[in-house]
Amino acid sequence: MENKRGQSDLAELRREIDAIDDRLAGLLVERAGVVARIREKKRDHAPCSAMRPGREAEIVRRVAARVGAAMPARAVLRIWREIIAAATRAQSPFRVHILDDAGRPAYEAHGRLHFGTLAPLVPHREPADLLRALGESPRDVAILPIERGEPRNPPWWTLLASPLAVIAALPMIAPGRAVSMAVLGQARPEMSGHDATLVVLTHGRDVSAGALTDALAKAGVSLDVAAWTLTPEGATRSLGVLGGFHAGDGEAVEALRAHGLVSRAEVIGAYALPLEAGEMER
Repeated sequence: MENKRGQSDLAELRREIDAIDDRLAGLLVERAGVVARIREKKRDHAPCSAMRPGREAEIVRRVAARVGAAMPARAVLRIWREIIAAATRAQSPFRVHILDDAGRPAYEAHGRLHFGTLAPLVPHREPADLLRALGESPRDVAILPIERGEPRNPPWWTLLASPLAVIAALPMIAPGRAVSMAVLGQARPEMSGHDATLVVLTHGRDVSAGALTDALAKAGVSLDVAAWTLTPEGATRSLGVLGGFHAGDGEAVEALRAHGLVSRAEVIGAYALPLEAGEMER
């Protein structure tokens, strides 16, 4: 008798799950309908990326917080990134450009997670070739490594030119919010409320990363120098990370330009900070 009652209870619970699944499916159809209306509104616009990196980060962060400990944040991220990627493709098909080097398995894995399982991946042998192809494809994006220290070859961030910019960073969940890859595209970087800005600084080769960081800190500018490279002219170009979202003519960037050690400061983009591993599951 108890066994039959238990089986009956399980059957009822499964019917509840079926009903919830039906509601979820209906909401996906409803969401797709709204996306279709957005696409119609944009029909007469010039070809451009439909990505809204700041808004996407806000959505994922809000949903992960809403779900909380009911489901691991990594699972929530995977589900919503797939939904967002499908909606983006419905508005404007895109490809993901990656480098065909030792890091390719990581680029492919993060590309599939962030841009959906259906996103075409396009490999390139050299960063310059990738950036050239991306510049010719306003809807596409690219994933490139953020290498710390002094890269062996001229890094991609010294080759970057408008309209290309860093619009996001990966992974979206990381210990210490540390990122290892940049997402580039022709979409405009957006503020998400939890951001960092990437700048390229030109300064004398006799100024080390530590000395530059210390000198800027004394001037009230907090900057993390992630990488550096020497130029043929004998100067040093450094990739710096500023906390927060900063425009090219913002106060923090102007303070960099005004500092005596820095001869040039260029904003190359911004990104939403990743979720701290475990923060949404507490």
